[in-house]
Amino acid sequence: MFGNHATIPLASTVALLAALQLSVPNGACAETVPEWRGQVPGTAYLGRDVLWRPREWLIFHMQDQKGTGFRLNITVRDMNVYMQGPRPVLVWIVGPRSNTLVREILPDDGIVSGNERYRDGIYDEFADFRYREWHRLHSPGGYPPGKARSPLLDSPEVLPAREMNVQVPAAGKGLYRVVIIASWDHWISITPDRPIATGVHPGPGPLYVHGDRFRDAYLYVPPNVQDIGISITEEIQPFNWRVQLQDENGKVVGRTHPRTFLSYLVHTPEQGDVIYRLRVRGDTAGACLHIRGVPEVLCPDRASAELVRGGCEVDEKGRVTFHQVQRVLNAWADSLRPEDFVLDVPAPNYDELPEQAEFVGGRLRPARRSREELRKLLESIPEILASQDLDPTSPMYGRFSESSPGGAGQLAQVVGWNHPANPYYGHAALVRRVLLLRLYDLRKLSPFFWYIAAGARTGSSAPYDGPATIAPQDGDLLSLPLRSGWYSLGKGSRHSLSGVLMKDVLAGALPEEVIAAWKQCLDLWIGGRSMMHCGEVMNQWAYSLVYFLQVYQFTENPDILQLVREHSLRMTTPGTMGRLSPDATPYSGKSSVGYGRAADLGITGAGYLPEAMGFDGEYTIEQVVNMGKVWREIQEPSIVDWWNKFYYLKTHVTLPKRGVFPTSTFNDTCSPTDFNFRTRHYTHKTGLPDEARDLVVYGDLWRGSEGEPKRPWPCLEEGSFTRVIDNMFFLIKTPAYYSICYGGHVNPDWSNFNVAEVADGSAQLVGYTGQGYGGNQRKAAKPGGLSAVFVPECGPTILGSNSDIWYSNVIWGRRHTPICPKWGDNVDPTIVSSGFTTPHVTFDQEGRVYRKTGKLTYAPLAYTRTISFRDDRIVVNLEIVATDDLDLAELYECIPYFADNRTVRIFDAELREGGELEIMGPQGNGQDVNMDPVIFRAFDLSTASGAGSTVIFDREYTFDQTEPLRYRSVASATRSFNLPLPHQMKAGQRHEVSYIIYSHAQPVSAEQVRRVAADKGN
Repeated sequence: MFGNHATIPLASTVALLAALQLSVPNGACAETVPEWRGQVPGTAYLGRDVLWRPREWLIFHMQDQKGTGFRLNITVRDMNVYMQGPRPVLVWIVGPRSNTLVREILPDDGIVSGNERYRDGIYDEFADFRYREWHRLHSPGGYPPGKARSPLLDSPEVLPAREMNVQVPAAGKGLYRVVIIASWDHWISITPDRPIATGVHPGPGPLYVHGDRFRDAYLYVPPNVQDIGISITEEIQPFNWRVQLQDENGKVVGRTHPRTFLSYLVHTPEQGDVIYRLRVRGDTAGACLHIRGVPEVLCPDRASAELVRGGCEVDEKGRVTFHQVQRVLNAWADSLRPEDFVLDVPAPNYDELPEQAEFVGGRLRPARRSREELRKLLESIPEILASQDLDPTSPMYGRFSESSPGGAGQLAQVVGWNHPANPYYGHAALVRRVLLLRLYDLRKLSPFFWYIAAGARTGSSAPYDGPATIAPQDGDLLSLPLRSGWYSLGKGSRHSLSGVLMKDVLAGALPEEVIAAWKQCLDLWIGGRSMMHCGEVMNQWAYSLVYFLQVYQFTENPDILQLVREHSLRMTTPGTMGRLSPDATPYSGKSSVGYGRAADLGITGAGYLPEAMGFDGEYTIEQVVNMGKVWREIQEPSIVDWWNKFYYLKTHVTLPKRGVFPTSTFNDTCSPTDFNFRTRHYTHKTGLPDEARDLVVYGDLWRGSEGEPKRPWPCLEEGSFTRVIDNMFFLIKTPAYYSICYGGHVNPDWSNFNVAEVADGSAQLVGYTGQGYGGNQRKAAKPGGLSAVFVPECGPTILGSNSDIWYSNVIWGRRHTPICPKWGDNVDPTIVSSGFTTPHVTFDQEGRVYRKTGKLTYAPLAYTRTISFRDDRIVVNLEIVATDDLDLAELYECIPYFADNRTVRIFDAELREGGELEIMGPQGNGQDVNMDPVIFRAFDLSTASGAGSTVIFDREYTFDQTEPLRYRSVASATRSFNLPLPHQMKAGQRHEVSYIIYSHAQPVSAEQVRRVAADKGN
């Protein structure tokens, strides 16, 4: 599938780059300029000295009027600044008939980590927006501390160039697409051996504008256009980049004005099928250009824009298509006649139905149907057929009614099911009906244009390069005309399952060229993901690989299987993608995995694949589930290596609810990742293929009650241990209890700085959105206090959430005034918390002492939390210090506790027993619970057996209570007591709180509680 070019060794020292910069005068270039450049229309973007910077993609549209083949020289320069790990470059050339002509890889230059000083931003544009805007408001000079702009951004030509020379075979006259999939650190040039009119397109993301490259550029506007939206986004101040848009008559129809980092315009053309002129100006090294609503193919002159025409064709019906294979499928659909859809079949023979039948299921899962299910399936076919719109003049032509949303899938099943009882097997009319519907997906399935932008605020089906209505909304950055390189879950190719189900009967129902076009659409879609970067949300990567395999099942292209192998190895190699966050943190130097700093992409040192740079139970198990399907197909050893790392972690942070070996790992276990309304479905599933369980440490435990386990759950082991996983998770076991503490990645504050102020053609970020995915407040707390305490024969007593500060072992409070002028719907803008800080965490493994220190953001308060682990108790000491005069509305220390099947008894100031508290509602659902303040010095949390934990404070307090939190009946319930702290303090004033968590196997008496409280030595 891939050709290889040898890696050219490069020195990695900054000194070499400095020497290169000194040896070439600023602005000078030793590259040879083609003599025809600028003399022939459409050639201004070509030549070794014309450098282009991909966000991830670049697609050069080359309109070749000879079609006799050509040589192409490609140069690659690598700054090695913004991205870590190996970053190869893929060159993929597709001819006029949508056929792959060249596919070659240039390996990485061998430098996997650059100068951190110059890493002042992030390759992902939306993360970059948040990062830079947050620092503009919070850092001295509005710039990340310790960072500087790389001089290479001004003079990329001083970088050493590596070359690729490829021969593009003759494939006829027409549009050739040279697809470059690379990284934000690369600079690319292309030079053919003869002049060819060329335009440039950025792929799904924005197009980087370097210097005066687009002082004049031309843009084709198709006939079906609605709005043209253009944005320019800048990285540094002073903001100065401007865009001017002129219509086909030379009239200026829109301008941007650089007031903020983002300037935009929206224009509604009076007509389409015209050429617009674009002028982009700026004084800094570069900016990013985003165009929505029309194909963002920019050409250097009007003549070449007329030739390239945005890379699309418009047929006599006004349909805009980007690929020849789409036109083949459209022509087939146009040729269909009413009689092509008619069925004349006998009734199914229900008496001959088997007891069970197996179908190929979605994402490689076998789908078994019982005899009764088979009967219902066959009985449903007439109604499904009747619901399909077969009027070729209708805008819904080929679609099924809303009452039959899965109609095409059901038809494909019966068409492909070879059984005497099934009269629909192989019926050509049914095959045609299925493909007719699937054309809606295939027309949008494009590797060169993200024709449909999933989740865009302008509508779930709002296109980037197709007709769009653009309606900017204050507060919502995604309502603006922006482009994103984010990958979807690969679900755009789900319809390939229809091809898999009907594969054996297609030849008798469809012309050969139509079957080939269907498969070629899918091959092209996969080709656009050949080198995809899916670091931030790793479940997208795993989902896509499974859909790759589904396409492989249909097309039987062995290159796809090889691509799955390569992606799987890259995905499951620890630290291979390095680090997203540019800023050093107290934790970032403590991990065993990373390029100088702890990896927060790919496999981390703790073994999980991160979501938003941290551990999330939902997404990691989704990855395990999907990679289990991949492993069954390819048996890649690195997948098993990853599972061993991850299941070691997963099992250590999972706790049996009842304190004994769980009967069901899904129903009878819990963990600090549970308290999130969407994650509980996956957190306690396993995803491991049955045949892999014995290859994975603790894999057999996740069978539940099946068989005799090789080892106990860590929390149920005999004796004592202290284990540390990558300086991130601290696990302490004594005969009395098992506890979990966390000290790793904390989601940085900038990551949720995403609320936009939109006005007068400009936008800036001014506030926080909520963390999403079921949690509360602006980001996941990732608590560094006690995440859990587990007691044998009882289960969890303390169980903190990593999603909500009100259910985490943190200090939190409210200011009198908001921290930002705008905020998301589920954000309280007055809240401050240690759960929102990036703390220093140390752990003395021998002495079993955990210490966390930090400073609150938005309040002058520092804190130190010290947790000492003794054999029968845990001692918590909290000290807060006002770094300036402090005046908050309220401030608390939060003590979360496990609320499922627990009894809470309280003890007064003299540690005399004071009765029980109702902690769950009458139905066990957290409703109708008394939440009045309660006064006590100690509370005991235990089961009916008496086993549990007693929390004893240094004196009596009046506690506030949170309402019980339980997202689903199968999920764990939690509550917390909030201990009020001084919320008004003078600068330098200190306050201390301490408490003991005493774990016991038998019921605890008031006398015993008093003895524990008085035992200062322990």
